[in-house]
Amino acid sequence: MTFGVMFLAATLLSTAPAAATDHCTECRAVAHLRSCDRPIEGKPVFQGRVVRAEAFGCSQLLSIDVVRPADAGLPPKIQVALTPCAVWEGRSGDVIDVAVVEPLSLQNGLYTLACRHW
Repeated sequence: MTFGVMFLAATLLSTAPAAATDHCTECRAVAHLRSCDRPIEGKPVFQGRVVRAEAFGCSQLLSIDVVRPADAGLPPKIQVALTPCAVWEGRSGDVIDVAVVEPLSLQNGLYTLACRHW
């Protein structure tokens, strides 16, 4: 192996994207979310239409249009971060039951899913 090939291999093996995933939780099982069937106690369930799902750190982020947002005490559009061992199994346009944890800051509008998977 030439020095150039060894240098290229070492560079590719030590790139940041591989290191960026090192902090993610290793999942023994993955929950396939289609709706919130088991909300965390004390978290009200509301309905929302899933606009899209996208990668978000070690998880996924659902963009949701809230059905009757005034009744739920929520803005009309929210983003919900799934837990690291959960993936969205539905399609854009699906109306699902959702429960969330209040955001740390109302300005960012990012909520965390408050559903038990198992």
